Amino acid sequence: MIIDCYVGNQTKPLAGKEFGMAGVEKLLRDAGVERAVITPDVTVRPKNRELAEAIAGTPSFRKLFTGCAFVNPQFGEESVREFEFAVKELGFRCLKLMPTHHAFRCVMPVAHPLMQKAEELGVPVLIHSGTFFAHPLEIGVLADVFPNVTVLMDHMGYRYYTAEAVAAAKRSPNIHLVTSIVMEPHIIRQAVKAIGADRVLYASNAPLAYPVTQIQVIHQAELSEADERKVLGDNSARIFRLS
Repeated sequence: MIIDCYVGNQTKPLAGKEFGMAGVEKLLRDAGVERAVITPDVTVRPKNRELAEAIAGTPSFRKLFTGCAFVNPQFGEESVREFEFAVKELGFRCLKLMPTHHAFRCVMPVAHPLMQKAEELGVPVLIHSGTFFAHPLEIGVLADVFPNVTVLMDHMGYRYYTAEAVAAAKRSPNIHLVTSIVMEPHIIRQAVKAIGADRVLYASNAPLAYPVTQIQVIHQAELSEADERKVLGDNSARIFRLS
C-alpha cells in the first residue's frame, strides 16, 4: 500500500490550474496512492472543520483521505481547543505546524501547549522545515523537549538543509523525515542509511508537487524492497494507524 503522508487542500489556482480536493484525489489515484493525509489550505486560521465536512460528504474522499489538523499556535488556548476538537470530534490523526506562515520559531515556547496536547492525544506532529523560521536543528530542539511525541519533519530540510535534517534525526530518535518535495534520490538514500528506513516517510505535498513524480524519486533511491515498502506506506500506516 502506498500512503502519501502529506497533501494539501490547495484552494487557489496553481500556474493557472485549479485543483481542489477532487484534483488532488485524481493526482493521487493516477499515481496509485491508496491513502493520504490531508491538511487544510494555508491561512491564518486554517479551516479544519470545512475540510472534515468535505471528506465526510464524498464517499471517495472518505476512502482516500485522513485529516490532519492545521493549527496556528499564536492563538494560545483557543488553538489547543481547536486541535483537541479536530482529533476527538472530527477524527483527525495528526497536527500540522508551519512556523514560516504563522510567524514562530521552534526554539520558542509558543508551540509547547500544542505539543503537550499532541502527547496527551497520542498523535504525531508534522512540522514544515527548510527555511530560517523552520530550520531542522530548531525543530530538533522542540523534539527534544517532547521526546514522547512523534515529530515528522516535512521536506526533511530541503533544499539547503537536508544534512542538518539528518543530523537532527540522528540526535533525536522521535524525529522522522518526510520526503515531500525532495527531488534527489541520493538524499533519500542517505537518510535511510543514516537513521533507518523505519523513520523515513513518503509524501508529495500535492498539488504543489505531483505524487507520481515523488514516488519515482523513491524508486530511484534504489532501496531494498523491504525498505522501499516501509518508506512508501508501512511507516505511515503504523504512525497514523491506517489499515
